[in-house]
Amino acid sequence: MAVTDISELRRERERKRMNALILRTVLIVLLVAVAVAAVFTRSKWLPAFEALFEKPADTSDAADSTTGQTSKGSFPIALDSSGEFQLLPMDGAIAVLDDSRLRIYNLDGKETNTSQHALANPILVTSKTKALIYDVGGTEFRLESRYKNIYDLFADDVIYLARLSSKDQAAVVTRSDRYLSQLIVYDDTGDEQFKYSSYDSRIIDVTFTNDCTGCIITVITAEQGTLRSGLIRYDFSSNDPVWESSSVPTLSMNVSIRSNGTIAMTGDTGFYEFDSNGILISSYEYPDPIAAYSTGDDVSAVLMENSELRRTQLVMLAMGKEVHTEPLDKTVLDIYSYGGEVYVLYENEVVVYSPDGQITGRVVLEDRYESLCRNGKYIFLAGYESINRVPYAR
Repeated sequence: MAVTDISELRRERERKRMNALILRTVLIVLLVAVAVAAVFTRSKWLPAFEALFEKPADTSDAADSTTGQTSKGSFPIALDSSGEFQLLPMDGAIAVLDDSRLRIYNLDGKETNTSQHALANPILVTSKTKALIYDVGGTEFRLESRYKNIYDLFADDVIYLARLSSKDQAAVVTRSDRYLSQLIVYDDTGDEQFKYSSYDSRIIDVTFTNDCTGCIITVITAEQGTLRSGLIRYDFSSNDPVWESSSVPTLSMNVSIRSNGTIAMTGDTGFYEFDSNGILISSYEYPDPIAAYSTGDDVSAVLMENSELRRTQLVMLAMGKEVHTEPLDKTVLDIYSYGGEVYVLYENEVVVYSPDGQITGRVVLEDRYESLCRNGKYIFLAGYESINRVPYAR
């Protein structure tokens, strides 16, 4: 029935206005409650939210992988560092460390984390999800994710080596007047997990086992004027070694555990392979001095250069295969082992070799670069003051 009384009409309008006001108030309260909850739980949802809206690597204009033309994105990345910088891959990202700052970028060149540091001699190591920086000759070490700082700690003694596991455990090696070297392993939150002290040998490398429940410690000793490297295997649940290998006559530069459990040592004079119990099963002595090395994905590679004979050779040792030596006829700037192949950086191109010496890919470059790494479907190239990328989808 129609409303004809003026006072009744006013009451009806007032009732509608009051209902609208109550509804707006309830909505505001709900929004405030959601906002407060989001603030207090942002550490849990923010990284996933940012990752969801990160722009994927743009390949719509990517050049053919043989042209070397850089694809779009935020590349090249110009760096304002006055000194050298270090470039290492992460899962879906790259980490760049210079003399004053650590930066992490996604594969399209978007900066997702940046932090300043005051380390005198900074060194960078990475896992799939984290970046660890430490100060050689100092005591500080720091763990960063793609988005934020995880922890910033100080060792009791002087650090000279650190490693990072696939589960983000940090192995920090120090020296002092009390012992020749000491290893402390920290879990992914920075709590101490394992400790090993050595009074008669120097720790020169730490390799985490594939399941990250233990490690292989590489130590060096001198016997009759010859440097020798040996391995000691530990589980983090015990202070007693699982096994100790015999020493071999080389200065070990890298020790890696392959997918079949064998252990590959890349030394300054040769390759050495051990079984999973630390028994030496094969060795190979380099015929020429080495200039560079790289290990990864079951392939170890060494660049040999003999200036007197004007000879450059690439030596590759793949899991389950014989050592292969490949002669190279141009100046090599860097090598990088990735995906069971070896990437060789020349002045004007990158050439990809299989472990038996077959050329499986080639990328012509428009500029000169000093080093490289492979990540996803890109090759990342470091120049003096910038980082670039070229698409390589193989």
